Amino acid sequence: MKVCFYQHALFTYIGHAMAVHVKSLLPDTTFCAFAQKRAGWKFLTIQEDIDYGTIPLAENIFDQSLKTAPDIDYIRDFEKTYGIPNAWPYIYIDRIIMHGQYVREYPYDYPLLTRERMLAYLEETVKTVLDFLEREKPDILVFAVIGSLPSMVLYHVAKKKGIKTLVIKGTRIGRGMTFTDDYLALDAVQKRFQERIEKNIPPLETAVTHLKEFREHPVPYFKEASPHFNKQTHRSANIRFLHPKRLIKSIAWHATEFWNDVTQKRDYNEIRIWWKVWDKLRRKVRGLIGYEKFYCIPNDTERFAYYPLHLEPETALLLDSPYHTNQIELIRAAAHALPIDMFLYVKEHPQMVGYRTRAYYREITKIPNVKLIDPRISGTDLIQKAGLVFSVTGTGGFESVMFGKPVITFTKVYYNDLSSVIMCRDFDELPFVVKKQLEEHIPSETEIEQYISALLEESVDVDYGELWTGGLPASEIAKNEPLRELSMLLLKRLEESAPVGSTS
Repeated sequence: MKVCFYQHALFTYIGHAMAVHVKSLLPDTTFCAFAQKRAGWKFLTIQEDIDYGTIPLAENIFDQSLKTAPDIDYIRDFEKTYGIPNAWPYIYIDRIIMHGQYVREYPYDYPLLTRERMLAYLEETVKTVLDFLEREKPDILVFAVIGSLPSMVLYHVAKKKGIKTLVIKGTRIGRGMTFTDDYLALDAVQKRFQERIEKNIPPLETAVTHLKEFREHPVPYFKEASPHFNKQTHRSANIRFLHPKRLIKSIAWHATEFWNDVTQKRDYNEIRIWWKVWDKLRRKVRGLIGYEKFYCIPNDTERFAYYPLHLEPETALLLDSPYHTNQIELIRAAAHALPIDMFLYVKEHPQMVGYRTRAYYREITKIPNVKLIDPRISGTDLIQKAGLVFSVTGTGGFESVMFGKPVITFTKVYYNDLSSVIMCRDFDELPFVVKKQLEEHIPSETEIEQYISALLEESVDVDYGELWTGGLPASEIAKNEPLRELSMLLLKRLEESAPVGSTS
C-alpha cells in the first residue's frame, strides 16, 4: 500500500511523524508527498526516516505558471473531466490568489493575479498533479486541510480517479480529531452513529458525562474562541507594544524581517514586512477608535435568535460554503426570516476583534431587528437563552445542539446528522424553515448522547493546534503520545481502505 501526504505548511512535521509511526507498524508501506511550502519541502528532502520519492512543491508550480500563457483548450478538457461542475471552485478556494490574504491582512480583499494568470496557475497545477498521480500511483491521500488551489485539485482529481482520500477533522468534542473521506462530513462517525441508533446501543458513560459537564461549565472547543482570548477588546491593548521592553523586541524583530525581505527571495504567499506593519497599524487605529458605539448588551426580556460571526478568511466559508461567504447578507436573510417579535443577536468571533472595519458593523446595525452584541459576552450564554441558532459551519452550531437548541445551517456540516439541525441553502425557504424549527423542534437527549458517543469512539484526543503552531521541533512532535494514537487511528482507516490484493 502506498500512502501520500499533502504536506500543508506546518502540518508537514505532524504528517511526517504520522508516516514514521505507520511505517514502524506496517514496514511494507511506501510513501509519497506533495509539499505546499518551501520550508516543509526542504525538511522532507533532507530527513532520512521516510523515502518520499520526488516531491512536488506548490510554490514552484506558481513560479512556473508566471512564465507561460494559459491553454484554454487544455483547461476546458480538464473542466469536462474533473469540473465540480466547472473549474472555478479550484481557484476560488485559494484565499491568497482570490483575496490577497494572508499576503495582506484582513479586510484587504484584492486578487493577487489577473484572470489569465489564475488560469495559467490552474493549468500548471493540473499538469503537475496528473503527472504526480500517474508517476507515484498512491492508494490513499491524506490531507490536513484543503485550503489552496493545489490541495483542491489533488483532492478532487484523486477522488475521480478512484483513489481513497482522508481528511483530518476536529470533532469539537474536547480536542478530538478524526479522519473523513468527505471534508463536509464525518463519514466514520456518521456510520457509527447510525449503527448505535439502529441497534439501540447504550450511550457511553463518558458521553453522558461530557454532555452534563459541558452544560454545567461550557468551555470553548479551543481557547482562541473564548471572549477573553483577544485582548484587543480593550482600547489600551492597542498601545501595549509601546512598553519599553516590548518595543525593543518589536523593533529588533521587524528589523530582522525587513533585512530578510530585501536580501532574500520570498515566495508569493509570504507577507512583506512593510505591508505587515501598515496593516497592523491600521488595525490598531481601528482598535483605538473602538467599536463600542455599535455594541448592545443582551436584554433578558427579549426573544431572540443568535448568529455568531465566522472567522475570516477560513476554509469554514471558502471551502465548506463558498456561496455563503457574504456574512452580512446571511445576517440580513436570517433577520428577514424571523417572527416580528424576535431579534437576531449577532456576536463577533473573538479572533476577529479589531480586524473588521467600523463600516462592516455599521451595515449590520442598519438592519432593524438585528443587534450587535458586545464580543466580551460569552457565546454559550447567548446560546442557552436563544430560541434558535443560525450557523454556516461553525462550532456555535454544534454547541447549540448540545444545549438542545434548534439549529439552521446554511450548508452541509457534519452535525446535520442530528434531527435538531436543518440545512437551508435557499433564502426563499428560510422563513418556513425558521417557523418549523421554532414550532416543531423537540430535542432528543438520547440522540445527542449517541452522537457524542460516536464522536468519542471514532476520534483521538490530541492537542493538534499546539502541535501545529507550537513551534516544537519535528523530533518532539514524533514523541507525542496522543499523536501516536492518532496515527493508530489513521492506520485503522488505511487498513479499512486497503485496495484488494494489498500486501498490507
